[in-house]
Amino acid sequence: MKKVLYFFIIVILLQPGCKKSDNPVDPGDTNANLIYGELVNLTTETISTGGGEIKIVKPGDPLDGLQLTIPPNSFPQNSTFSISYAEIKSHQLGQYFKPVSPLIRIKYNGGFSERPLRLKIPIELPEGHFAMGFFYDRSTGKLEGLPVLDLDAKSVTIAARHFQSSPGGSQIQKTGQGNDSEIIGDLVISSVDERKLSQQTKISSGFLPGYDDWEFINFGSYIAAGGHCAGQALTAMWYYLEKNKKGAPQLYHAYDNIYDINKPIKMWQDNPQGYRFASTVQQDMNFDQWANDMDIQFTDPDLTFKAFALAILQSGEPQLVCIRKSTPAHEGHAMIIYAVDYPNGILYVADPNFPGNRSIDENGTYSERKIEFTANSFRPYRSSLNAGTGVLEFDQIGYFGKTAFVKWNYISARWYEFENKIVGQDRFPEYKLYLFSTSGEELRDNYTCSLNQLDILCKSQCSQMIPNTDWLQYIQVYDTKGVLITQTDGAGLTRINLKPGNNKFGIFLQGADAGGKWRYLDFKWITVKNLTLAIEPNPFVGEPNVEYKFTARSNGTAPVNARYVWNFGDGTADVIVYNDSTAKHTFTQLRDYYVTVALYDNAGQLISTASADVKITTGNYGLIKMAAKADINFLGEITFSLSVNQPSFSIGLFLDLNAANSNMTWNNDQFIFSFNRTKESYIFSDAVISGYIQGEISPDGNMIEWLKAEELVTTAEKKDSVIRRIECRNLPFKQVLFGNVNFRQTGSSLASIITKFELKRKWMNTDGTWSETYATGIDYNKGYNMLEVDFVP
Repeated sequence: MKKVLYFFIIVILLQPGCKKSDNPVDPGDTNANLIYGELVNLTTETISTGGGEIKIVKPGDPLDGLQLTIPPNSFPQNSTFSISYAEIKSHQLGQYFKPVSPLIRIKYNGGFSERPLRLKIPIELPEGHFAMGFFYDRSTGKLEGLPVLDLDAKSVTIAARHFQSSPGGSQIQKTGQGNDSEIIGDLVISSVDERKLSQQTKISSGFLPGYDDWEFINFGSYIAAGGHCAGQALTAMWYYLEKNKKGAPQLYHAYDNIYDINKPIKMWQDNPQGYRFASTVQQDMNFDQWANDMDIQFTDPDLTFKAFALAILQSGEPQLVCIRKSTPAHEGHAMIIYAVDYPNGILYVADPNFPGNRSIDENGTYSERKIEFTANSFRPYRSSLNAGTGVLEFDQIGYFGKTAFVKWNYISARWYEFENKIVGQDRFPEYKLYLFSTSGEELRDNYTCSLNQLDILCKSQCSQMIPNTDWLQYIQVYDTKGVLITQTDGAGLTRINLKPGNNKFGIFLQGADAGGKWRYLDFKWITVKNLTLAIEPNPFVGEPNVEYKFTARSNGTAPVNARYVWNFGDGTADVIVYNDSTAKHTFTQLRDYYVTVALYDNAGQLISTASADVKITTGNYGLIKMAAKADINFLGEITFSLSVNQPSFSIGLFLDLNAANSNMTWNNDQFIFSFNRTKESYIFSDAVISGYIQGEISPDGNMIEWLKAEELVTTAEKKDSVIRRIECRNLPFKQVLFGNVNFRQTGSSLASIITKFELKRKWMNTDGTWSETYATGIDYNKGYNMLEVDFVP
């Protein structure tokens, strides 16, 4: 029976309490789940770069017939291999571990092989059993399944590109480097009664799509143009085993910002470190080369299916699967097998082309991905080389395990780069984002300006460029909901419209490869602060020789170490203030002034300017009175305008309780009211409840401070009338022009219930009496003035 297996690592196990002579303890034996006897040396031989075989010929020895094959050019130097073994006496590796070989240890100085190494091991396989090789990791006490190439009753053949059974270690160096580093591998062959496999329902590793795979899609990148399926699958497996199982959060959507958990196509670009991580590991693994060399992995579907089942059952870990299309070319794809339904012949797949088992259309339909095994063969699995290419039927399914063909410790090193946000910097082309031209300012996060538009250019020394440009590349710009809002035009410019305040954009950068195809380069979030200033108050009327405070209001957060430069238009020196948007000033002459302020960032760049009109004068202040008879609903529409000298008022709302009926109704309790500030306020008693509001106008026309009328009720106790709550919030008065006050009350039926509308002027005489006239022209120099609006039903 011919069978396929991939990895090779030697297992040495320790058990506390064993005598040293029975069980030698190496420094790395920290989790002894395997008890073995004294090591027996078989051979030590040197193999040249031309390759060769090491064969054990020792009749009567349990490893008589062991054969290690090293293909030509596997290592860039001569390599010395030392092989030994020890009897396995006991173990704590569970009910499914049944060793049919001694523990085998291989030491060598070769590092990582360029070609698969084959190891044929003699065994005695019981009838009806399936056997495969396992690395034993002495640092963790765990087993790792290895690809089976061939299996019969007398031997099993396995394959690997290294013999290091502790894959998290640092011994394996890059090919051609670290020739003197010693690799130690411990392995053992274990069998299982196939009836026990048939009794299993769903053999699960705990890994689940939608929780433990990446959320982005395998579209490929600039350095992995054909896709990064192997890199995406391996890094997800690595994170699950090395991070998540040790307390880190689940991987799915752990490192992006904007997403729909059920729609991977939405903002799939929004995990640049993860995407570069997968692409970089894909290149580290040289997947295209070794996938083409793995013909031996696809020869026996029966062995392959059983290897997945036993490996997950014994290790509890997900396994790497590589699939190929046998004709016309060996086009390959890599995925994760995370569970096996042995009785029904199902391998459950986490496919990088379908993250979270979701389709990559707008609907994101859920569909469990499966490879089906029936009648001792696999049905073709439908997927693609990457998510952007056409569907293929992959008819060859290969078991690749976990680390037998993978530089597992390289993934750890790349993870360090991931955490420090530098992964892929040694592979992806450098680029810069410029404003307006490639000789202009470089766009940076939290860039601050006072513009309505920005023109962005991306320059990079990729293989190609946008034609007739200075190495400009293509970008797309998304909003925070993942909606594409603009993209690069034919001249290499990308124009972004800015709104006031903070503008956050997702910028997807693509580089042109040698064939002119646009490939994933990077993705980054950029915030542009569009700060326009406004001086408050504006306009302003004040008196001479009084200190007033002015505020430079911005529509967003000012930059760090902001510098405000004020000019008050009266010949005095500029006032410079840091990190404070307010300034105080005293005007000495009666005239109009033009006040300006300029905002600079900490680099001295001018961000925005603003101006205000100031009038310094003397004069009296007016008061508006609105007396409303009972039972009047404020509906319909009335408008009047009052021209005054100063934009400062006290506003009173008066309810006349002398009316026969005190049932006062309001259209609603939210009116609109705002003025610059209060100078005077008046309280009228004599059977009148009065309330007033005082405060300052904010930029949007609302009061900064206000008081409720019920807080200002006076002399109401003089009448036995029901006092209704008067909510003075947002009264219907609003100053809309400098020197003018407009009043508007809207509704549909005011005209039908109002029969008289009067606008009067009142003033106080020197003897304390009041005079009044209709307001046709108001002289504010006649003492305290008041305007009264009477609604008469």
